[in-house]
Amino acid sequence: MLVTIKKNDLKKVVSFSAFRNFFKDSGWEIVGEEKSPTSHIEEEVKEEVIEPVEEENTSDEVVEDTEDDEVADEEWDEAIAEEEVEKPLSEMNHDELVLKAESLGLNASGKNNSQLRKMIKEVM
Repeated sequence: MLVTIKKNDLKKVVSFSAFRNFFKDSGWEIVGEEKSPTSHIEEEVKEEVIEPVEEENTSDEVVEDTEDDEVADEEWDEAIAEEEVEKPLSEMNHDELVLKAESLGLNASGKNNSQLRKMIKEVM
């Protein structure tokens, strides 16, 4: 859609999108378009800079920001290990059984899967 625009004594015919994207901010107006009594207020509101509002913690959780809350890597490893669901011994392969036995302080060398499972069950 083409529109006729003016600025002071100058007039041009341009597409509406060209007016909106390039000419409007430079003070050009569409010929025949009347401004409403509140248009100057609307333009001022459009020019206002709106600063972002920080989101508040809306959960019931209390969040404290202190430097004393740091957790050592070892403590994280322990917490993660406690949360992990371990595979049942019956589903573990030989390498997994050896690792499990060694983690429990058992000597796994030369043992087959059934011997490893028996040893681990006795300790657990």
